[in-house]
Parts: sequence; C-alpha cells; structure tokens
Amino acid sequence: MRQKEQFEYWDNLLIDNGQIITKKREEFIKFINNYKKDIFSFEINYDKSIISKERLLQYKNEEVDAGVTLVGPHRDDFFVLMNGKGGQTHDIRFFGSRGQQRLAILQLKAIELAFIDEKIQSRPVFLLDDIFSELDNDHIDLVFKIISQQQTIITTTHKEFVSRKFLKDVGVIELIRE
Repeated sequence: MRQKEQFEYWDNLLIDNGQIITKKREEFIKFINNYKKDIFSFEINYDKSIISKERLLQYKNEEVDAGVTLVGPHRDDFFVLMNGKGGQTHDIRFFGSRGQQRLAILQLKAIELAFIDEKIQSRPVFLLDDIFSELDNDHIDLVFKIISQQQTIITTTHKEFVSRKFLKDVGVIELIRE
C-alpha cells in the first residue's frame, strides 16, 4: 500500500539529489564533447530522465506496480555518436566496427583521466582490459604512447601484441593455465 507521506519524503530527496546528479553529468558530458579528440572523433548524446514532482505523480501507480522508481537519474543513459562525413553522426553500437568501438572507449578513458586530473590535480591509475584484440599495429602503438604518461594496468590474452621494447620497461604478471 502506498503511504503518501513516506513517498512525498523520498520523492523530495530524489528530486533534489537527482537534479544535482543530472547537472554534474551534463557538465561532464559537455567537457567530453568539447575536449580535443586526437584518437577517435565522437560526441556523447545524454538521454536524461527528467525528475520532477509532476513526472513522479504521472508514474506513481506504475511505480507501485513495478516496485521501483521509473523516472530520475538512475534511468539516464548516454550514446556515443561517431562523427561521419558531412557532419552526420551514427551510433557507434550499430555503425562502428569493433576496432572503432575500442578506439572510442580509449578516447573516452583518456578524456576521463584529463577530467579527473583537472578536478583533483592527480592522475588515477589507468585500467585497460584487453584493449589490443581489435586494433591494428598503428593503433596499438598509439595505446602505448598514451599509457606512457601515467601508471597503467593492462590485461591482454595476446602477449605478442606488446613490443619487446615496451616489455623491458614494465612489470609483467603472467598467468598460465596448467
């Protein structure tokens, strides 16, 4: 059973804090979209779920039936749009190759690092999981150029993608299945 007073309390908290989260996300996405992209050109489309008293009231019965809040920042999403010819954009999920998707992720990660560095004047550890598998040699070299700027942890199932020159200057933990 829906208790109006309890819902009103939680709805107000959700609205106040949800608006803060949405504003911070918008600032971050603006940073991403305005940042120079030297690895892969894309823009982020932020699909936000507006939170307000009116929208919460509009969905109140459905929310009770579903057992969850149906509007607010926890329902937000974003899409990576590749920049194509003539200023057109295409959703990378459907129109990007796996290599392009990995390059977009690498670019996004590099921008995230720049954002964090700008906000707290410190670069976090850069984590890359199996980044090499869909990249050609030129793009693999680009990854090594980028990661040389900070502490990085990389996982790969293809040690042959890592040049011997690079391996002599790093610590390697090799896992072998017996």
